[in-house]
Amino acid sequence: MSTNPPNTAWNPITNWATSPGYDNGTTTNGLVVPSDDVVTVNGTFTRVSTASNTWSLRLTLNGVMVGSSQVFTSSKTVSISAAGVSVVAGDVIGMDLQSLFAATNGAAEANTTYIEVVSA
Repeated sequence: MSTNPPNTAWNPITNWATSPGYDNGTTTNGLVVPSDDVVTVNGTFTRVSTASNTWSLRLTLNGVMVGSSQVFTSSKTVSISAAGVSVVAGDVIGMDLQSLFAATNGAAEANTTYIEVVSA
């Protein structure tokens, strides 16, 4: 039994970098949308830690949830998707992590944590 209190706050994943060829850039909390469109947003997060922990992931548009993983998971990796998202140039698409336990290792594996935006 864990003695850690529940941590129900959503915490933004920060320090994003863009893939080669994506020239619109990032902010601290996500990717900047280059143009108006309707898109599908895909996100994958892989934790560095393999310690057992229950957590969830959500996608955000300007800080507001647009998709959420279906269930809390103890998996090391989780993928989520949100289809039919209307965006305008300058919007910020991000990803937030929520842990059931306060003492979690939410560090991301850089090569397997990403946000992908695909025109619908």
